[in-house]
Amino acid sequence: SINIPGTSMAEATDYCGLVSGRKFDKSNVFEVFYGEESGTPMIVECPYNLECKLVQTVDLPADELFIGEIVAAYTDNRYLTNGVPDMAKIDPLILSMPEMTYVRLGSPVGRAWGMGKSRIKKN
Repeated sequence: SINIPGTSMAEATDYCGLVSGRKFDKSNVFEVFYGEESGTPMIVECPYNLECKLVQTVDLPADELFIGEIVAAYTDNRYLTNGVPDMAKIDPLILSMPEMTYVRLGSPVGRAWGMGKSRIKKN
């Protein structure tokens, strides 16, 4: 699963990244629910959750890369605008590795698949 934490979850999310599950029991940090498609565990407190099906595992020199297919999405109505997930309402927690800082999304820049249309040459 892919669980998108909100900024209000920063401390608990950081804790989970600091400690190893081999040494610390992190099962009580968040409440868990299970997806309807595959029974994948997801985090109740996260405003947006994606249930995935494992498609492929790629062995890397030091790790494994898991490739999944999204089979379902879960969120509360309070995070939707006109039936679509609203990132301003979700307020996702973002880790910026170069700064080693958690950040949040800023204001919109422009409409995707629209802003660049003026650069398309007319035939």
